[in-house]
Amino acid sequence: MIGTPSEPSLSIDRDTGKRRKVWELVPPVVNGEDGRPLELVGAWANITETKRAEQAAIKANVELQDTKRYLTRLIESSTDAIFAKDANGRYMLFNRAASRIAGRVGAEVIGRDDRALFGPEDAPAVMRNDVRAMAAPRAWPSS
Repeated sequence: MIGTPSEPSLSIDRDTGKRRKVWELVPPVVNGEDGRPLELVGAWANITETKRAEQAAIKANVELQDTKRYLTRLIESSTDAIFAKDANGRYMLFNRAASRIAGRVGAEVIGRDDRALFGPEDAPAVMRNDVRAMAAPRAWPSS
């Protein structure tokens, strides 16, 4: 690639009425022996699809963040304990109601297994039950 992409990108109007986003690749100016510019040879790179993909990714991220905020409010407003564990039995989610019932804040539990909540006599049984639950056929498909 000759030169470096200019910022910001440019828009070129086409006969079809469609606009194309391009980067103008700006090489160093070729100077003559006297130091005066002789020529500038540039190039354009069509980044229309890249810009569309960028905008779609930004929009999807905003929607994802909105959904995350909604679900967080829903989970945290529940009066029922809601928690989630990963495949290794470590807590990934622990809502306020779970904290209230367990007597531990989420920060003490997240990333840890049942030994963070249950005594040495109860934790192994809870963990075995989780292993059985994970191995059982599911009522809904996992993704």
